[in-house]
Amino acid sequence: MTIMTGDSLCQDLQCDAGFFYGHEEAHYPETTLEVKREKLRNIFSAQKDFPPGGDEQIGLLYSAAAEDEEALSFILKCQEERRIQGNLLSYPHAASLLVPIINHVMRMEEQRPDFVADPSLQYASGWKEFLRYFLTTHKAIARQLYREKDNQTTKPQRRIAVPLVAHHLLNGKAINMVDVGCSANTLLTYLAENQPFEAIEDETSVRGKTGIVTAAARQPLTLQFGLGIDRQYPLATPADIEFLLSCRHFDEMSEEKIEQTRAIFERIRSHNVANVSFFKGDILRLDIPVRGIDIVTVFTMLYQYPRELQERILANIQKMLHPEYGVVIRQDYAHVQNGEVVPTDERKFYDYSAIVDGPALQNKPYEILNFRDTSCHRVRNGPDLERFLALAGHIR
Repeated sequence: MTIMTGDSLCQDLQCDAGFFYGHEEAHYPETTLEVKREKLRNIFSAQKDFPPGGDEQIGLLYSAAAEDEEALSFILKCQEERRIQGNLLSYPHAASLLVPIINHVMRMEEQRPDFVADPSLQYASGWKEFLRYFLTTHKAIARQLYREKDNQTTKPQRRIAVPLVAHHLLNGKAINMVDVGCSANTLLTYLAENQPFEAIEDETSVRGKTGIVTAAARQPLTLQFGLGIDRQYPLATPADIEFLLSCRHFDEMSEEKIEQTRAIFERIRSHNVANVSFFKGDILRLDIPVRGIDIVTVFTMLYQYPRELQERILANIQKMLHPEYGVVIRQDYAHVQNGEVVPTDERKFYDYSAIVDGPALQNKPYEILNFRDTSCHRVRNGPDLERFLALAGHIR
């Protein structure tokens, strides 16, 4: 896998030079600490019944965190320190970071990747005691991780909407693709190699045809060019790899599963995967790094930014797309309402959606799939799936 800087990218892809621009730092609205604490508390409370990946222990942790004033204050202090550094941390992102940070500290500092097997952690009361212990014993390293790290998805299953879009909208032709916030190009590598998807409960059905997602996923896909964009190369050092390994649900933290994932990362890092490259850059600062891209994917990344910056990211993405048939696939906790994409902080089951828009769709968003949760192992029709499929074969 090739790693490129701005200069080499311009040289290799013949894009416009001078594609960085300065931007003023966005600020969270000035408010009292108590208001901020309630915002964060509400995030934890809203998500405790619908935790990431449906992981019940994450729900118990979130329940404990919502009631722990010390934990809330600690996270808010880290959020403010990041803001001063110009590295913003939204409230949903601050909540989601708690799991990988705990995983990482318990793996690396205490060599206890299976710490959640402790019977006391089957109850919210056990997590309350654990949080007190954790913030007493490991506050310094947790603070450092909160200031420097972002939660990243490395689950190849997240890419399962890509074949559906490629085959039904772009007629399955060879595609040029960019993945923003790419998490070590795991998704692009699996697509480039046509690795099989995990089993999925596919409840999609249109006009008597069932298993729409599964049928598309079984067809081979030709990735002509794949480029991952992120602020840092996620596999740059062994320490970076270790944190990526920690960005897993509690039910995936066994030594066996950790080593399986590590092997994937090492293969990506050492093997020159055909047609897949990485570009180190900040999507907030990028101005047309490439043109004529068929598909740009943004998987569970926009929520990490305050909403006023999400529009800036999407504007930069729009510049990458082919002006006639380019499409962006946005997977996040959001729905299309009255022609607008509306994020949700509640994150109930089936709030995790695949939404497509871009020039190919006259820049109108289509909510095509709803996943039960971010594990993407159960999917049903989005409200716009049938309308989207009606466009098949008429774009490119």
